[in-house]
Amino acid sequence: MNDVSKFSIQSDVNKMAKTIQDVINIGESNGLTCWLNYGALLGMIRENRLLPWNNDAELCCWHEPGISQKFQIIVDEL
Repeated sequence: MNDVSKFSIQSDVNKMAKTIQDVINIGESNGLTCWLNYGALLGMIRENRLLPWNNDAELCCWHEPGISQKFQIIVDEL
């Protein structure tokens, strides 16, 4: 495992995990399936955790009819 103490700024992985789950849950309740991608996915696959030096999380979904309205619902609910 990497020595993360060398990074001066650490993200709050607990808050990030909750936010990711909130977005996924709201998306699913509105017919939109989302999944982790890029750095967030890398951390989960490689180290079985969100990386504390990664201060964002990328979520993806398929483009489909009505996607803009679904995104607006997610934003409004958050």
